[in-house]
Amino acid sequence: GINYNSIKNLLGAFHSPELLYVNSSYLKTLPMDEILSGYGELLKHSLLTSEEDFAYLVDSLVLQPEHLGEHVKRAIIFKSKIVEKDPFDQGIRQCLNAGHTFGHALESCQNSGNQKVPHGIAVILGLYLEGRAYARSSKNDNVYCWLNMLENLIDTYGLKRYFAFTDSDVSRIIKTIKKDKKNSEDKIIICAIKSPGEIVLNYSLECS
Repeated sequence: GINYNSIKNLLGAFHSPELLYVNSSYLKTLPMDEILSGYGELLKHSLLTSEEDFAYLVDSLVLQPEHLGEHVKRAIIFKSKIVEKDPFDQGIRQCLNAGHTFGHALESCQNSGNQKVPHGIAVILGLYLEGRAYARSSKNDNVYCWLNMLENLIDTYGLKRYFAFTDSDVSRIIKTIKKDKKNSEDKIIICAIKSPGEIVLNYSLECS
C-alpha cells in the first residue's frame, strides 16, 4: 500500500511474497518505543484470536526481547492463514483492519506538539478508541472488560502522551477518519471487537 494525499494505504495492489525472512535478533537493538510499536500488531492479533492470548500478551514480560521472537512467528502464521483464506480482502481479511481506521488517522495527523504517533502505537490507541466507540454505539458494556485491560497497558507505558491533541488536532483527525477508504457513504466502517476472539466485521459507526 502507498500513502497518498495524507491518507494511509490509499493506493496499492495485491501480491503475495515468495519468501519471508525474519531476523528476530534485530529486536534487541530497538528502543522501547519501537518495541511497543511492533507490539501493537501482536496485540491486535491476540484480540482477534482468544481471551487467553490477549491476557497473556498484556503481560509486560512479553516485551522482553527473548519473548518476542515466538510471538512474531505466531503473528506471521496467523496473518498468513487469514490472507490465504481471503487474498483480495473481501471478507475475513478485513479483521486485520481492527484498530486501523482510527489508528491511521492518528498516525497521519501530527499533533500541535509536533509528536508523530508511530504506526503500532497508533494501532494500540486505535483499538482503544474504536472499542470505546463500539461500546457506546452498541450499548454493549461487556466490551469494557478487555478495554479496561488495554487502558491499563496504555497507562503503564505512558502512551496517553500521544493523546495530547488540541481541539484543532481532534478536528483534523475526525476529518481524516471520514476519508478512510473502508468507509461507506456517511458511515465509518470498523472491525468491532466484542470480546477477544469475537468480532463484528464491517460495523457501521455514524459520522457526526
